[in-house]
Amino acid sequence: MRRAPLLALAALCLAPLATGCTSPGLAAPPGLVALENRLEQGEDDYELRWQLSSGCLDVVDAHPGAADRDRLAYARKALEYARSAIEQDEEGVEGHFYCAIALGRVLEFEFLPDLDQIGELESEAERARELDSTYEHGGPLRFLALLYMNAPPWPIGPELAGEEEEIEALWEEALLLASGWVENHLGFAEFLAEEERDAEALAHARQAKALLATAEPLLPAAREDMRRRIQALLDSLSS
Repeated sequence: MRRAPLLALAALCLAPLATGCTSPGLAAPPGLVALENRLEQGEDDYELRWQLSSGCLDVVDAHPGAADRDRLAYARKALEYARSAIEQDEEGVEGHFYCAIALGRVLEFEFLPDLDQIGELESEAERARELDSTYEHGGPLRFLALLYMNAPPWPIGPELAGEEEEIEALWEEALLLASGWVENHLGFAEFLAEEERDAEALAHARQAKALLATAEPLLPAAREDMRRRIQALLDSLSS
C-alpha cells in the first residue's frame, strides 16, 4: 500500500492490533465503548485520551471496505482525542504519534483535503521521533520515511519530499531499532525496489514474509494488506 498516494500513508505506520471490530456500520467495539464510558463518567487523563485516539484508528483500519464518510468520522474523533492528549501532556510520544496518524487518515478521507495540514502532520511525527523514536517498532521513523516518499514536492509538500538519502536513512534507523518488525522490512523493500536495487529489495521482502508469519496479533485487514504487498513485491522482483 506504500505505492498509494500520500493521503493513504497513515495506514502504513501503525499495524493495528487485533480487536473485536466486526459490527456493521462502523459501530464502536466494546473496548472503545468502555474507554468512552470512562470519559463520560468523569475520568480524564493523558493515557485515556491517547488510548481513545488509538481505538478510533483501529476502527478505521478494521473496515477497509467501509464508506469514506464513516471512516472519516472515526479519523476525526481520533484526531480530536490525540490533540486533547497533547494538551494534557506535551512530552508524551503517544499523543503526537497518533495525532500524525489521525491527520493522515483525515486527509485521506476528506473530499477536499486541506493540504496545508501536511506541515502539521510532519511536525507531529518529528516531535514523536524526538520523544521516542522506538515507539510502535520505530513508528515515527517509518511514518516520516513514508511521508517523504509519497508527499508532493515543496512547496505543497515538505522540503524533504523525494530526498532518497533522507528516506533511506530513516528506514535504516527504523531497522536498527526494530529489525524484527515486518513493516520496517517491507517498507524498506518497496523503497529499494523503486530505486532499482532489486537484490537488496528481495532480501528485505523475504524477511518481511518470514516475520509476518509470526507477527504479534494484527487486525485481519492489516495482515492481509501486508501479505498482499509482500507477495506483489516478491512477484515483481522474481519475474
